[in-house]
Amino acid sequence: QLRSADFSVADYEEINLEPNADYVVFHDALHHAESETAALRAAHAALKSGGLMICIEPGEGHSDSPSSRRAVNEFAVHEKDMPPRVILRHARAAGFRRHLVLPFPWEYTRTMYRPGYSNATSGADAFARKWLSLMRSIRSFFTTRAQGTVLLWKD
Repeated sequence: QLRSADFSVADYEEINLEPNADYVVFHDALHHAESETAALRAAHAALKSGGLMICIEPGEGHSDSPSSRRAVNEFAVHEKDMPPRVILRHARAAGFRRHLVLPFPWEYTRTMYRPGYSNATSGADAFARKWLSLMRSIRSFFTTRAQGTVLLWKD
């Protein structure tokens, strides 16, 4: 529960906040920008020192999906692939220096709590399933991702 949160909505390529924000969130929006670097520069300028930008974007292959092609044809919008490596390239150009890339929250949950794992409640089978679940979760933090949650801090 956020009792003291203030929310601002603005054109993300030209946002100007006074006072500066603690957090900026791009959720499924950056890949529609005319200029990703301009949007990230505006976010960087809008953040306080030590502020955090959270970026959740579709990754590799998004621009080629049927729904993306349909949106481009019907609404003349941008539908770009926006994997973490692309976000980080634009973020560095915008002034961000520190980052962390994490799996999407729903990927972690799906990895840890697969429905089949709950069927084995005791014995070696349950132990093996829980061990595999833990190993998959650990692996997901150390693999290069085609998509994921990108956290960027302003120094």
